[in-house]
Amino acid sequence: MAPITRAHMLLLREAQGDACRYCRTPLVKGATHLDHRTPLARGGAHEPANVCLACASCNLKKHAMTEAEFLTRLGEEAA
Repeated sequence: MAPITRAHMLLLREAQGDACRYCRTPLVKGATHLDHRTPLARGGAHEPANVCLACASCNLKKHAMTEAEFLTRLGEEAA
């Protein structure tokens, strides 16, 4: 299992356009969360391929949902 390094976090920020993976709001220094796309509680790994950056609001709403489950919920809320 590869560690999640500062360099990896910077690459994530760049790849995501400095925005939350889920709601696309700009990431705020000190309020950005490292989110496990498949939560650790659901068998996800703490490794670079399973993480993204999220705003605090989205990460706290997502809780133990998978990324797919949360994106579905966001779509339902928007409809």
